[in-house]
Amino acid sequence: MDCKGVRPSKFTRIETSKRRMTKKEQVSKALALPPRDRSPTSLLDAADAASPWWEEVFLLRVGDTLALPRDLQFPRHPDCQAITVEKDFRSASRARLLRLRPSSASVILKAADVRQEAAVMSILRRMNQLWQQCEVRVCEELVQTVTYDIFSLSGKFGLVEVIPDSRNMRELAQCYPSERPLRVLHALKHDSKSLDRLAASTVAYLVAGYAVGLRDSHDDNIMLRADGLLFRVDFGSSAQTRDDGP
Repeated sequence: MDCKGVRPSKFTRIETSKRRMTKKEQVSKALALPPRDRSPTSLLDAADAASPWWEEVFLLRVGDTLALPRDLQFPRHPDCQAITVEKDFRSASRARLLRLRPSSASVILKAADVRQEAAVMSILRRMNQLWQQCEVRVCEELVQTVTYDIFSLSGKFGLVEVIPDSRNMRELAQCYPSERPLRVLHALKHDSKSLDRLAASTVAYLVAGYAVGLRDSHDDNIMLRADGLLFRVDFGSSAQTRDDGP
């Protein structure tokens, strides 16, 4: 029998649809990613735990130490076995300064969403690359801004890397209370090379701040590193869309 031109019955169309759906399911199953290997467990994967370690940190007092699970790896510090609470900033984000043991590195744990801050940091890294490619210099120093690692933990908590040998403007003012306007000059000990780095990094700070719309700069979030580099911290919530921006 010649079936050309004969439309399939409703029953046939349903059966064909079922077979196609079955094929889709088979393809999806074949392409499904295997479960992530959690041995050792990444710090960022630990959010799946019923009680993540960082929730326990907020129950600790300054000076207390928390041993981490042996299979847990800190980013860039795989040998970290424990953390010690060194400071409670008593901020709205309940920020805690943590010392990684046995290393001497430090991080800040926040009860806040740091994803916007991490996005801004990615922009700053890209700007550093462009300045380097174009050989942009001030006082013969390459224009660069200090960047650091920021990790989001479950979207409600975050880790921020601490830059060693750096202090904020408020701390410098306390070191030189009678000469507050000259605090940076005194902190750098009038070293010409450090002052050149200060000039170049200040240009980077101002240009980057304008480009991404940074606001709310004050003595607590403007930092100075011992080698003269000026940089900004805690800028996620202050990066806003500008009506008058470029």
